Order: sequence, then structure tokens, then C-alpha cells
Amino acid sequence: MEEATSFLFDMWQEHGRDVAPPKPDQPATFFVKLYVNFVVEYLPHRCHMNVRSVKETDFLARTTLLDEINTVHDNMFIRMLELMPLTEVDKESIKKMVATKAKLMDNDPRNTARDCIPVAMSLRVFYKKPYTQGLDLAWTERLGRSIHNSVPALESAVGDLDKVVFEKGSCLEDQCAICLGGFCDGEEITRLPCFHDFHGACLEKWLDKSHLCPFCRFPLPVCRDTEAFWPRKILKSRKRVGMPYRHRVPAVRTRPDGVL
Repeated sequence: MEEATSFLFDMWQEHGRDVAPPKPDQPATFFVKLYVNFVVEYLPHRCHMNVRSVKETDFLARTTLLDEINTVHDNMFIRMLELMPLTEVDKESIKKMVATKAKLMDNDPRNTARDCIPVAMSLRVFYKKPYTQGLDLAWTERLGRSIHNSVPALESAVGDLDKVVFEKGSCLEDQCAICLGGFCDGEEITRLPCFHDFHGACLEKWLDKSHLCPFCRFPLPVCRDTEAFWPRKILKSRKRVGMPYRHRVPAVRTRPDGVL
């Protein structure tokens, strides 16, 4: 597997959401939802292509994440992280960040009475590749258009998007950025991996013409053949659970550009 050139990681608590532990007598836990996106950035045009999105959920004992994680734990987070095409230094950086944020959540007075703290993690792995005429011709032959032009999202990727119920104050947007119509409490809306929300019908029409988020241009998969950079052994995603958007400042670590 090729080594990534940079990554973007963040971890936050899903406030306003209560999750019951799987067993009543189970020790205090974190309910973790881990989102992983693999993105190729073609230079010098900086065209982004999301080649794979993965989502995992699991209940983890709080001691698992509160450790400095020098001890290897057999859990979803560690197994997933070990599969990432990152350097050992990058992996240790992520582990320390997780331990630090987990301690802050565990010591938060609002969580004193919680048996289970809902947590979300987001990891975006970037690869830089040169954009060549041959690549453009290959995309034109495969999709009937250049990568510079509008390319629809892969149908299966659209069907796999999260459906969430809108609650006022739980989302960053209170209206659909496509039709500009407002969301109603209790209405089912569709969420992209970048956590922007839209009316399902509006987003479906949009993604039929473009694979980019209307808000931030986050790329969705466009072709089944763009999985060359995805770890083959990654576990399959489990049943999805809707997550309210919380503003967060991502942590970034980047290495110098290099030939992959």
C-alpha cells in the first residue's frame, strides 16, 4: 500500500445524544463512531477524488482510550489505525490525541452520570498524485468526460449516505443549501461524509450531476475502480447511526510532498 502524504484527524463528543451500554453491568464505556475517508489530490490542479469511505462503530471501555495507548488493545480503533498507510510517528500522534481528548471528556462534569459517552472520530487520509494527460484521457474514456468536468457520484455511494432526523440546534445548517428551503423538526434529511445536510431529493439530483458537496466540495466516490489506495483488510461498516453536527477545529499533520 502506498504511504499517504498527509492526514486530517479529529475527535469530539456527540452532545445531546444518549447511548445505553450493551450490557447493564458493563464498566463505563465510550460508544465510538469512526469515519475514514481516503482522498487522492491530483497536482497541480488540486482536484480531489474520494476513493473510499469507511465507517465503524464499537463500544470501548474508557480505560482503553484513557491510556496513553503504549499498551496495544485489541479493539476496533487500534485495528483500524494499524491498517492505515501512515508512519508510526503519525499513528502515535493520533493515539496521544485520542488519549488527551478522552481524558477531557471523562473529566467533564456533564458526563459524571453517564455510563456511556458517545464519541465521533474522523480521519481523512490524503495521497498526492501528478495530474497527467494520460490520466485525463483515461477518465474521459471511462466516464465520457474529463476529471475537470462535472462527474456524477457513484450510485451505491449515494444510496449509502446517512439519513438523520433534523432537530433545531443540532445541525450547523437549518436549511438545504440546494433549494434554500428550511428543515422542519422531525424531518428526515440526508448527510454527506463532510457532515453537511440536505433534503434527500435535492441532494440526489445534485449528485446525479456532480460528485462534490455543494457546500465544501468534499468529493464522493465516482467509480468502482478507484480503490487502489484503500486497505484491503478493513472491516465492513456496521449499521449506521445518525450524528448531529458539532463545530470542531481539526488537527492536521502534513509531510512534504513526494513521489508516491
